[in-house]
Amino acid sequence: MRFNPWTSEGKRFAIGGSGDGKDKMLIIGLVAIIVVAVAIAGWSLLSGDDEDAGFKRDELGFHCAACENEWVLTTKEFENFQASIAPEDWGNHVGPMGTIIPECPSCGHSQSAQPMTWCPACEKWFYSQPDYMDPLGGGAAECTHCGTNIMQWRRDNAKK
Repeated sequence: MRFNPWTSEGKRFAIGGSGDGKDKMLIIGLVAIIVVAVAIAGWSLLSGDDEDAGFKRDELGFHCAACENEWVLTTKEFENFQASIAPEDWGNHVGPMGTIIPECPSCGHSQSAQPMTWCPACEKWFYSQPDYMDPLGGGAAECTHCGTNIMQWRRDNAKK
């Protein structure tokens, strides 16, 4: 006899088929374990303290390629800048990767701002030329002020 999953012929495991409820409890238990595991994974990803891992969430540092000016915006200032862009002007503020690029406060150029990296060791912003061979695309991972390897610092100082 050939097994047909759509009929009761040859059926070996059927929810509710045995009448004692053990199979239903097994499925409910497995689903509960999966839900708890997903909840724990989500919580650990979303609740991490990024300051401890060397990230600065309340500020964004920029470097102007046109005039070499460097400046820092708070996240609120950056959100206000985004909201102030007129729809017809949107194209002048979107970078090659689809990111919003603020105008340089010194020269006013709207396409020359490049992100800087926060050094958690000396607590300064620094700019380094992007390393396009870097799989993370984060540019050089060494602080230009104190020489700290940022990626190594994050590995060594991440909460365990």
